[in-house]
Amino acid sequence: MAKQESFIKFKGTIDDLTFYRSKGKYIVKKKSGVDRERILTDPNYARVRESMSEFTAAAKVATTFRKSLNSLIKQLGGTTVQARLMRIFRKVLNTGTGKAGQRDMILLPNKELFSGFQFNEAKRFDSIFTALYDAPVVDANRNEVTWTVPVFDPEHELEMPSGTTHYRFVLATVVLSDHSYDALTETYTPLTDAAFIKRAVTYSDYLDAGVAPEAPMPMVTDLGLEAPLPDTAISITVAGVFFYKQVNADYLTLQSEQALQVLAVA
Repeated sequence: MAKQESFIKFKGTIDDLTFYRSKGKYIVKKKSGVDRERILTDPNYARVRESMSEFTAAAKVATTFRKSLNSLIKQLGGTTVQARLMRIFRKVLNTGTGKAGQRDMILLPNKELFSGFQFNEAKRFDSIFTALYDAPVVDANRNEVTWTVPVFDPEHELEMPSGTTHYRFVLATVVLSDHSYDALTETYTPLTDAAFIKRAVTYSDYLDAGVAPEAPMPMVTDLGLEAPLPDTAISITVAGVFFYKQVNADYLTLQSEQALQVLAVA
């Protein structure tokens, strides 16, 4: 590594030299690293290619999951969702059969990996909403999910930010497909027909923060499937809570205590 002494300062790469600025000084160093072609063809980098293949598959499915809940995650999730989801899908791949780099991603037998997942590490749903409630009920076809919000005391069992006048719950169900490696395209492809890849979202009414619910509140997501969900797919149901301040006829979202959690995997 050397310093640039010329009055003309460069940034970038020329041939095998890289020019850059660091701590106020202009530095030049010889380009290092392995070129892409060698990584893709050299037998010595077979393990690297295997890791790249499965990393790409995990990223693909994690991104699909995140995008299916994108609007909720933007409002209720944290900043590490994608990375933490990728870790889960990498674990799923580690249980798959087949050659390393081509192992199947089979979700349903690994459903416990998703159970209780918190989309916001800093604000857990089960620490914001502390009332006792039953797990959601999933019907035999895995098409409809029912979660019943119990009668509870908002003052003591719901951690509301200052200024809250109303709140509401959200329930969402998404379907993800298993994936297998396609040797012809050298990519991972879904095993479930696209007709089954659905999502459903439902919200409670705006509920007065100063009034305890008088009766349990059933919330239902219906995927609208015409046939039972195949074993090559998994349904994941999440629940969250929003807080609002009412100003005239508008409900303004309060951001400080939002939370979202996986409640059911089937």
